[in-house]
Amino acid sequence: MLAAFAVNARVFTTIQSANAPFQSILNSGGISAYSTGANINNSQADLQIISFSMSFADTLKKLKGIFGVELTQGGTFAQATIEGSKFVTRLIVINLGDLESTLVFAIRQNKDEYLKSQTPLVEHLLTKVPAYPGSTPISFLGNDDTSFSMETSEVMALPATVQTFYVEALAASGWTTGVPLLEGQKLPNYMTWIKKNRFCSVYANTNPDGKTTISVIYKELGK
Repeated sequence: MLAAFAVNARVFTTIQSANAPFQSILNSGGISAYSTGANINNSQADLQIISFSMSFADTLKKLKGIFGVELTQGGTFAQATIEGSKFVTRLIVINLGDLESTLVFAIRQNKDEYLKSQTPLVEHLLTKVPAYPGSTPISFLGNDDTSFSMETSEVMALPATVQTFYVEALAASGWTTGVPLLEGQKLPNYMTWIKKNRFCSVYANTNPDGKTTISVIYKELGK
C-alpha cells in the first residue's frame, strides 16, 4: 500500500457514475472482496478490492481488454493509472503466491483529490505493523472507521530479506503466520499474519529497477 488521517466514512459508489470502471471489472469475472471510502495521502478516495480466480498474466490481459492500457509490471506486481473526464482510477494488481489467485485494488478519485494525493510522503503512516528499516513510503490508503490500512513502500533489498525481517518482527510481537513455515524453506513473496482479531499481510516483489516494493495490509476483523 505513511501522521494520522481524519477519515470520513462514505457510501462506496460503483455503478451510477459513468466514470467509475468498477462494474466493468466485476462484469469481466472479478468478485468484490472489499469496498470502502478511504483516505489516500491526505485525499479522499473510493477503494474496491476485487479478486480473480485466474493467473496474474490472465488478469492483466483481462484488464488491458477492459481499459485498453498496458499495466506497468514488475514480477507479480503491476499498476496503471486511468484518467476519465472527471475521475482518475488507479489499479494495483498483486498475485498472492497462488498461480490461480490475483487481487486488483481499484482506487477512484476525482481529479482534485487525485492531485492532492500526489504530495510525497515524508514518513510511514501505518503504525500498527513495523515498517521495513530504511524503506521509503510511497502511498498510504486507510479508513479509521473500518480499521483498514494499506501502505506501499520501496527499499533496495531482496524480497526474501524483507520477509525475513517481518517473520522475525511479527512473530516476536505475538503474530502467527497463516501458513506454517517449515524449517529452511524459502519464504514466499506473500505472507499473511493473524493476532487475535487483527489481520495483516506482507507482499514483497522486486521491481525492474532492482528495488523491492513492499505492500502491507492491516485490518481489524469485525469492523
